[in-house]
Amino acid sequence: MSGAFRTRLAGALVATVSVVLLWPLMATAMRGGLSWGDEAVRSLVLGHRSPPVEYLMLAVSWVASEYGVALVLALALAFTWPRGGDIRRAGLEAILVIATSAVWQVLLKHVVARPRPEPVLYPVWHGAGFPSGHALTSLVLPAWLALRSRALGLGRPLRRFLVVAVWSWPLLVSASRLYLNAHYLSDVAAGLLLGLAHLGGAAALRGGPGLVYNTPSCRQGKGRGEH
Repeated sequence: MSGAFRTRLAGALVATVSVVLLWPLMATAMRGGLSWGDEAVRSLVLGHRSPPVEYLMLAVSWVASEYGVALVLALALAFTWPRGGDIRRAGLEAILVIATSAVWQVLLKHVVARPRPEPVLYPVWHGAGFPSGHALTSLVLPAWLALRSRALGLGRPLRRFLVVAVWSWPLLVSASRLYLNAHYLSDVAAGLLLGLAHLGGAAALRGGPGLVYNTPSCRQGKGRGEH
């Protein structure tokens, strides 16, 4: 069984499981209802607020917002563009991965159209809340970077850091959205599941998380025993 086939099979499995878990959350939200834990978490958060923690959560949410993500992508493109070849294409992939995930997010928000929880503490976040775009991008971007770290020429310490970020950053961002009462628990869960489905679907279709996952240089490296 080839490595590309195993990647496609794993991607299809991840995408399928994610969609199966996402569907009941979406069905409940479309009826205007709340999923298990939504109200309990909201009440818990509103009853235990602290200004220092709130400032931290606001900072986390800003970094994970479209402004923070745009800054990260601009830095990534500035780093990869001058190097040309596969590295440049990898930088363009990052933009494409985020852009396509944003399409899914906007589409589901339009279809589901469930309001955000009350009270609205920060009016800057308004409109439909399902799924959480912050949770979605906080998973997709570090996961893609971790999967593409070799093609980007990143060293082993940075690759290990990205692996840790894949697990910790989405949880921290999701916690910030709950703490700021910007989303229900099911909103952030849907965002994370949508991110997994997006990455899994890309892997199933292309054998990797983007357009040029198996680039010529990567294939040559594997042929020389670089795994």
